[in-house]
Amino acid sequence: MQYALRFYAHEIPVRLGVVFVANDEKEITGFDDASVAMLNLYNFIKSNNGIQKALDVLIEV
Repeated sequence: MQYALRFYAHEIPVRLGVVFVANDEKEITGFDDASVAMLNLYNFIKSNNGIQKALDVLIEV
């Protein structure tokens, strides 16, 4: 927790990543698997509104 406070206090830039683990079978859709649905949602919003909005929507879900 002290490290997080130091990053915040000194405004050190931090990079975060998101790893999607989704079923890659072609016959599986978002109606069958929630991981595929979330990945489709992210890709759709990212292409229309940008990465920041896509991440905001995923956090809200």
